Amino acid sequence: MQRYLAIERIRFGERLQLETSMDADALAACLPTFALQTLVENALQHGAAARIEPTRVAIEARMRSGRLEVRVSDDGNGTDLAALSGGAGTGLSRLRERMRWLYGDAASLTLSSRPGSGFVATLDLPQLDRDEPT
Repeated sequence: MQRYLAIERIRFGERLQLETSMDADALAACLPTFALQTLVENALQHGAAARIEPTRVAIEARMRSGRLEVRVSDDGNGTDLAALSGGAGTGLSRLRERMRWLYGDAASLTLSSRPGSGFVATLDLPQLDRDEPT
């Protein structure tokens, strides 16, 4: 993820204002491959690339009661969530499908946005006890 963001910082320059906040125990947690990158790509493509103004993208990760919560938000143009299902992008819907396949109802991807107010994607998923057999 750090390499990807380094490239995007070159692309966007001063227009990309990146903030990260990750708890130490969250850094040791398991996250499906490309889940975080999908959320960050969405924020950059729809939040930052669509604007000339600087865009703040925040990446947060926390452990809460044995669950990993990853939140990616931007202060871009936002969207009408009802219009998302008919859009051309498939990243978030595919991520939601992967989470359902991997975790069933135990994981969730929550989206929050309104036109003009940015976009927030929150991924919440269980963590296996590392001492448990898989």
